Amino acid sequence: MGQGDYLADAWEKEETAYIIERYVKLKATIDNWETKKKKREKHKLEREQAELDKRRAKSIQSYSDKITRIEVIARGAREQADEDRKHEESKVKEKANKIRLTGKTPATCFCF
Repeated sequence: MGQGDYLADAWEKEETAYIIERYVKLKATIDNWETKKKKREKHKLEREQAELDKRRAKSIQSYSDKITRIEVIARGAREQADEDRKHEESKVKEKANKIRLTGKTPATCFCF
């Protein structure tokens, strides 16, 4: 065991330390890259989720507006139908009163 062994051991320790340091830096770079990519993807997912939430809210609002419009139209149609029915019933009562007064039924067909 001479000076050659001592030099070989020192060289080996130095090279091993250099290799370890290099790979520690490489692992730090890989970890940094991984963290950055994960943050970017998480941010992208959150943006897409927010966009979906906006679209969902817009769709729900549109549905609600359409349902309200349909209900308003249906209510108006029902009221118009009730008015038409009352008007027709009124006409029938007038004709019935006329029949009672004259004793004659109105002609239903104009024949030539």
